[in-house]
Amino acid sequence: MKSCINKFVITGGPGTGKSTLLYELAKKGFLCFPEASRSIIEEQLQIGGDLVPWVDMDRFSFACMERMKIFYNKSCDHPTFFDRGLPDILGYLYLTGCEDMQDIRDNIDAYHYHKTVFILPPWKEIYETDNARKEPFSEAICLHNHLIRSYEESGYHVVEIPQMSVDNRVDYILDYLEI
Repeated sequence: MKSCINKFVITGGPGTGKSTLLYELAKKGFLCFPEASRSIIEEQLQIGGDLVPWVDMDRFSFACMERMKIFYNKSCDHPTFFDRGLPDILGYLYLTGCEDMQDIRDNIDAYHYHKTVFILPPWKEIYETDNARKEPFSEAICLHNHLIRSYEESGYHVVEIPQMSVDNRVDYILDYLEI
C-alpha cells in the first residue's frame, strides 16, 4: 500500500472524543477535516432529508465516501488530520452486514493516508447520544472492532490512543509522529 506521509486519520466509534481531539489539533495550527458522516446527517436533519444511515445505509455510505474524497483532495503537503478515513465506511458496512463493498474497496485502494492510523477506544464515561448519534454504547464497541478490521485489511497499522485528557492525547499523537 502506498502511504501519504502527511494525511493522518483519527478514527474510533461514536462518542470517543475524535471531534474534540481534532479541535485541539486545529488550535495548534494543523489542518483538520470534520467527520463527513456527521456533517451529512446534521445537514439532512436541518432540511428534513432522508440521506441518513437509518433510512438508507448504501446511499448514505456513497455520500460519505464522496465527501471524504473532497476533504482528501483539499488537504495539503503539511500535516493534515481527518476525522475518519475511507476505511471507516467499510467498518460501518461490516457492522450492518452489507456484502456489496467493491466500490468502497476500490476507493480505499485509490486514496491513501499515512500508514499509521490512530483509533480512540470506546469510553463509556464520555459517551453520549444525540440527534446525529443514535447508536447505543454496545454498538460503539462492536464498531470499534470492525474499524480495526477494516483498517488492518486495508494495509494500515492501527495505534490505539489511551483514554486520557485531550491534551495528553494530542501530545501522544504528535510525539508518536515526531511532529
